[in-house]
Amino acid sequence: MAPGDPNQAAAAPARPSRPATSAEGAAILAAAAALVLGVCGGLIAFQFNLEPPLFGGLSVGIVAALAASVCCAGAFIVSYRRSLRSGRSPWRDPVPIAKQILDIGALTLTHVGIVFLGTVGVYSVLQNAFLGLKLDPFAASALTGLTAAVCSYFVYLSATELTAYRVSNVLAIFLLSGALTSMLFADDPFWWQRNFSYLGQGFQLSAFWFNGTLVISGIVVTTLADYMTSELSDRDRALRGSVRRRTLVVRWGLVLGGLLLAGVGLIPVNLNNTIHTALSVAMIGVFALFMLVLPILVPGLARPFVVTTYLFVIAIVATGVLMQPVGYFNLTALELVAATIIFGWLVLFMRNIAASVSDDQEDRRRE
Repeated sequence: MAPGDPNQAAAAPARPSRPATSAEGAAILAAAAALVLGVCGGLIAFQFNLEPPLFGGLSVGIVAALAASVCCAGAFIVSYRRSLRSGRSPWRDPVPIAKQILDIGALTLTHVGIVFLGTVGVYSVLQNAFLGLKLDPFAASALTGLTAAVCSYFVYLSATELTAYRVSNVLAIFLLSGALTSMLFADDPFWWQRNFSYLGQGFQLSAFWFNGTLVISGIVVTTLADYMTSELSDRDRALRGSVRRRTLVVRWGLVLGGLLLAGVGLIPVNLNNTIHTALSVAMIGVFALFMLVLPILVPGLARPFVVTTYLFVIAIVATGVLMQPVGYFNLTALELVAATIIFGWLVLFMRNIAASVSDDQEDRRRE
């Protein structure tokens, strides 16, 4: 073929897809856009406070948290939609549009919540480390833009290829940070003498944050069920050549638990104590039963994980006995122990499923 032949380009082999490299490049572009938006937003906001502190009032921390939250919401949505169009998650195609919108909304709010609380926490610590420090509007705006850029970069990458394991980690961090924030800013410092649900009572900001955390977390648990069903289906295909019905049992067990968790947040204790308590007890019972039958539903998991699962169930039951009839724990202790065990176990479960899928893929490569 002669040089310059117009058919030469057509004959050249297509360039292989490089999704990881492409994602990194897109994340850098998202960070650059967030940097510009953060600086512009800071320049506008700090015209109302020409010597902003690192935290407190109209400060760098508050403006940076808001700017980072807005930028991260956009970065997550763009990256998530991009990953769906890539075709790497074909199991998402038959999911109804309304459910997809609900999922992306909950996952976006989860990431935004972590970014906002994390930014506020970091700047509050920095304020105590640099007592009396005040910045001019240009330096404060630069810090705002830098914060938005760093957060947007990592959020974009987080949304690029979500897995059940990653979703479970994000969920655990979001639930923990939301609960701690509600505890720290509760109007009644002695809330713990009543029960954990007392944090969601009333119309103060901490109550809305607590209930919102439960509702969003419940929706994310239903999303997590979809991701986990996909990974379990891949695992079952590798092991037995077909998708077993037990994966659907696992899925709907998680969905039921997630709906009950969202219901606990939607119906706070001051709205209807009877229904709220019933939903809380039902949620704990569903997850405890789910943990008990898991080795039957998902055989082949690591024996230490199965033993740990049963020990977790025993711990929940023991805590209940210590509350009633022993009277050693109050209801707050039972709720805290149960919540910690359930969501800690979910993270371990996702890690074990991910490890099992990885081992199966490695075995297929060796064959």
